Amino acid sequence: MALKISTKFRYGLRLMIELGKEYGSGPVSIKEIARRMGVSYEYLKRIALSLEKHGLLVSKRGQSGGFELSKSPVEIDVYTIFLAFMDELALTDCLLSEDYCVLAKRCAARELWQEINEHLKSLLKSKTLQDLVNRQIELDKKIRFNPAKKL
Repeated sequence: MALKISTKFRYGLRLMIELGKEYGSGPVSIKEIARRMGVSYEYLKRIALSLEKHGLLVSKRGQSGGFELSKSPVEIDVYTIFLAFMDELALTDCLLSEDYCVLAKRCAARELWQEINEHLKSLLKSKTLQDLVNRQIELDKKIRFNPAKKL
């Protein structure tokens, strides 16, 4: 399947940014983040569990339980988060397999898609979660973000 940014990845990335803002403060309630993001608690919990399964989050049960990052936001790149939700980065189906199209081995357009694909992958690998956390903090200040309101 060609690349389409899934809702799970978009919400997963936003969840990771929210948890990155709280890094070092202990577990954060998914219910609270779901409320701020304006998404279903159950849906966001499933996303958090997927991120946990991929080693990006750890959970703590109990009264002060919740989720937190498994490592520093500076150590997590966006491509790693992407891979928690998407199998592979491919702008077109022909990039997944040369068998997809008889012209694949001699196609200038496919070479262009491959080049764009590599640039996108490189960009996602170059951006850390900390980069996004820093930018989100700037944006929150700029619009006088009120955490009691939905994102």
